[in-house]
Amino acid sequence: MKKLLALLIALIGATTLSAQKIEFEQLNHSFGEIAYRGEAQSVVFRFTNRGDKPLVVIRSKVDCSCISVKIPRKPIAVGEAGEIVVTYNPNKELGAFNKGVEIYTNSTSGRTILFIEGNVIRKRR
Repeated sequence: MKKLLALLIALIGATTLSAQKIEFEQLNHSFGEIAYRGEAQSVVFRFTNRGDKPLVVIRSKVDCSCISVKIPRKPIAVGEAGEIVVTYNPNKELGAFNKGVEIYTNSTSGRTILFIEGNVIRKRR
């Protein structure tokens, strides 16, 4: 029984030691006021691979066609930085918005949610 417990602890420790970690500089961004049917607004979410193996951004998921996401196509080396560009198109809806962008990676958490918010207003003439 003691050998089994020691083996289990060793396996858990090995898993923890080789864990992938993604660290974002920020998880939220406010665009403030945006003109309805104006230009699309973009924000760059910067992150660092804090794990001990290459970090792979697998995919992104959005719940609105008003958002597009550009993710890195190549693995991010240990200690290196990467960028995810989120673009909001204010041509679909008026008013305040708060949207989540799901980012899936090979990190231990597997998923990180980035948030963008703002208020789409009509242009004054």
